Amino acid sequence: MPQLPSDTPALFKGRHFDRLLIIQSVWWYITYKLSYRDVCELMAERGVSVVHTTVMRWVQHYLPVFEKRWKKYAKPVSSSWRVDETYIRVKGRWTYLYLYESYTKNWIEDQSDLSTISVATKPLCWGEAC
Repeated sequence: MPQLPSDTPALFKGRHFDRLLIIQSVWWYITYKLSYRDVCELMAERGVSVVHTTVMRWVQHYLPVFEKRWKKYAKPVSSSWRVDETYIRVKGRWTYLYLYESYTKNWIEDQSDLSTISVATKPLCWGEAC
């Protein structure tokens, strides 16, 4: 579980339960898509008695705060990518060429001409090197 910054005790000031229990409950709820009652059962197995409405209030209160903090550290990712396989002749020998396509959708038009490889489409590996 990721560590929260040092200003988090002020966020949990006045709460009956320890901040680590609250973070753990919210984390279980959003990560494993559990119901509030399932989270209460997990907490009960660990010796903590919590009512499902309390977990619901924690999720409603802390989830927006956790999302804001997460977005500061999250890196953007590509929406999709694909791999294409082709069989080409290199120096008189037939070999496989594996290419990937990133989110910009740039495929090689003529796959036998390697000069058409754009920035978004790069070879992954050649022949037996795969």
